[in-house]
Amino acid sequence: MKQNLVPYTLKLEPEMWSQIERNRLSMVGVLHPQGITKVDYIRSALDAYNQYFAEQVVPRVSAVKNEIEEPLPIYFQNGVDVIW
Repeated sequence: MKQNLVPYTLKLEPEMWSQIERNRLSMVGVLHPQGITKVDYIRSALDAYNQYFAEQVVPRVSAVKNEIEEPLPIYFQNGVDVIW
């Protein structure tokens, strides 16, 4: 299945690019016999983060939203708060 890719420019500090380079090169011959490209490394990292976000963050945010009580409706009439 062919995917339509949306181009995006990623600008990072030199230290972050160095860390990406070290990490992806550390996998050569271990997890990836021929190495892994920067693009594939970044895609893999994004996939892992999105999975973590869906499994860990979204359920917690939903739970917190359900725990928060709805605010009381407050209306202003002539500068005075009126609670209905």
